[in-house]
Amino acid sequence: MPSPRPSGRSASYGLKDDYDLRPGGHYRGMPNDGMIAMGMSDVVVDGEVIEADPPRKLVVTWRMVIDPRMAAEGKPMSTYKGGVVVA
Repeated sequence: MPSPRPSGRSASYGLKDDYDLRPGGHYRGMPNDGMIAMGMSDVVVDGEVIEADPPRKLVVTWRMVIDPRMAAEGKPMSTYKGGVVVA
């Protein structure tokens, strides 16, 4: 059975988000049109899906890859419940 791969606009920065909603699946935030016009890379944020129970809960790691210093800082974890960040 194929896994769901929702895409949409992120609440922050207007990124186009792409998820593979399986544990270990990817999370990517692609640039909006303004970012592309400024020459940003194809992926602004990347991470990994830790847990997904749509539409109730999503746990992902993430890092900003547009800046090498920020990318080197590691991947914090965020938990969303009902579309709201709770941790």
